Amino acid sequence: MADNQLLNEIGDEIKDALKVGLTKGDFSALNEAILGSVNKVIDEATDQLEKSTGYYGGPVNVSTHKYSTYSNGAATRAKQKQLEKEREERLKRDRERIRKERQKAEEKRADRARARREEAVLRRKMSSPNAIILNGKLLPTRFKAIGETGNVLSIVFGCVGVALFGMLTFAFGLILGDDPGNAVPFSLFSLLTVLSGFFIGFGVSARSTLERAKKYARICGEKMYARISQLASASGLSESGVRRDIKKMLKKGFFPEGYMDEEGTTLMLSDSVYKDYMSMKDSQKAHEEEELTREAKSELDQMVEEGMAAVDKLHKLNDDIPGEVISRKLYVLEDLLKQMFSRVREHPEQMNRMHKLMDYYLPTMLKLVEAYAEYDKVSVPGPEILQAKSEIENTLDTINEAFTQLLNNLFQDSVWDVTSDAKVLTTMLTQEGLAQEAALKTQ
Repeated sequence: MADNQLLNEIGDEIKDALKVGLTKGDFSALNEAILGSVNKVIDEATDQLEKSTGYYGGPVNVSTHKYSTYSNGAATRAKQKQLEKEREERLKRDRERIRKERQKAEEKRADRARARREEAVLRRKMSSPNAIILNGKLLPTRFKAIGETGNVLSIVFGCVGVALFGMLTFAFGLILGDDPGNAVPFSLFSLLTVLSGFFIGFGVSARSTLERAKKYARICGEKMYARISQLASASGLSESGVRRDIKKMLKKGFFPEGYMDEEGTTLMLSDSVYKDYMSMKDSQKAHEEEELTREAKSELDQMVEEGMAAVDKLHKLNDDIPGEVISRKLYVLEDLLKQMFSRVREHPEQMNRMHKLMDYYLPTMLKLVEAYAEYDKVSVPGPEILQAKSEIENTLDTINEAFTQLLNNLFQDSVWDVTSDAKVLTTMLTQEGLAQEAALKTQ
């Protein structure tokens, strides 16, 4: 009876613990109830064994068994916690994988939708009369099919007019001889026929211009530019004809971002290409100017070097000539030359005024002074030598006058600039009344 009661209690405890576990999701109470029930059964069995055998040394063994049972229960709880943790991590990984898969699916759907929109836009652009298509590909050229619809209407109405008014003109022409009163209608319909023919010609010409503009754009292609010679070769026109054609197209607005360079050698169809072209031209121009400056500097250095070498030679010849009169003239000449070369070194733009001096005047002058120095060494000069020396001395006076004028010419531009600045300054001061006040203060 006691055993049945114990089993009923154990069953009730396990049932209650199971309900709690199912309700709260925590089965630790069930585990403890099972362990407690096992211990109760073991205790009851131990008591019965002791009563039947009369041996009471069992408590030690029972205690050891209870300890082992509790230890196994703790291990089970730890295992359950580990499994629960692994389950949560697995669920977390599954949720993350599902999220990524959904995100990828959304991105693919968005990409497909965007591709469909872009394809629709491209189809609309390619069907536009302003589209330039090359090998089935839409070119990025900005183009306007100016008057395409008007050209077609002009041709259509022109053809209708020629047919209609031409027939009326022909009909009135046949009966004109019988009835002079038909002259007015005949003239009117003839004029309308001519005007209709004009419309046909205008439409055909404008359509031909439009087709040539599209052809030029296709030749430019994705690079957005082409040489005029290339366009002329492809269109069968002369280069001058292509230039006139392009100027007309640019004026009418076929190419909203179109440009033709100043030299008329290149057609460009976008602002970016034109900017790159102008940047390249500016760079090339700067490089050429740098080269010219370098060459001019080299020429200037050479000119000054040769000129100063001539001055040194003139100085040595002057030292060898004992005559005071000619020495004074040579000193003046030497000083003039030094000033001229100093001026040219500071202002290289004046070099063009020195070319004749370097090519003829300076070498001839040195030759004369060398001859004078040689004649001056003759101990007993004859009349011819004396006459030659006298002519050289007179020539040196002329040379000094000429070189003085040349030196003044080198300063001429600077003098003009200074004079102009002085006049402008005086005028401004006078207009503001400051010049008069300054004059009164001076008085």
